[in-house]
Amino acid sequence: MFFKKKPRIIYNDDNCSLARVPKPYTLDKVTFAVDYLENTQVDCLCWFVAAGVAYSYPSKVLDNLYDLMLERDEFGVGQQDKLPLHLQEQGIDYLPFLITETRKRDISFFASFRMNDAHHKSSPNGTLATRFWQRHQQW
Repeated sequence: MFFKKKPRIIYNDDNCSLARVPKPYTLDKVTFAVDYLENTQVDCLCWFVAAGVAYSYPSKVLDNLYDLMLERDEFGVGQQDKLPLHLQEQGIDYLPFLITETRKRDISFFASFRMNDAHHKSSPNGTLATRFWQRHQQW
């Protein structure tokens, strides 16, 4: 089949592609999240950055998931072996690098933010239950 324009395929990633990156954990390994999308029909990477809690980037408003995990010494299955956690511990915000690498591959980057995510309700004192939610459940 012949396309006049490349089909628009938006690929959603909840940070999962960085969950099983082989060690050693270095910033250049972040490209694993986009390397396999290069030369495909995917032209937009939708990257999950927050759902009441920020996933690794240094927010002034939201609790940071990895900071909470370290503070509460609470890790889910495989969480302690995630590249983003190790970069966070080193004070490295990987998102600018990921965005640059995505654009180098002619793929758009879209930051996904879930406003009504409810994963934390099954564990109201767990890592995904932010301090804000714990204090203001009526909102």
